[in-house]
Amino acid sequence: MKINNYNHSSFKIQDSTFPMTYKETFYLTGHCLALDEHPEFREKVIELIRLEGADLENFVQLCSDHLIIPAIYLKFKAYNQSKAV
Repeated sequence: MKINNYNHSSFKIQDSTFPMTYKETFYLTGHCLALDEHPEFREKVIELIRLEGADLENFVQLCSDHLIIPAIYLKFKAYNQSKAV
């Protein structure tokens, strides 16, 4: 399924002093899963993870709840995300 009106550049964390919202965590997860189709997301994902507002515990919990941790791991491994973080 492809969404034609999707604008990936509109995804931004509002303020790095606040933790990511649940919606922003979903967007981060989607960006990670879409790295094959959109390699330009790599820098965006690195930027989002390095921000103080990126709550990695919630990110991992979300991925675990949706059983996508192995997929996220393989994407990070393929795009050297693990070394960037």
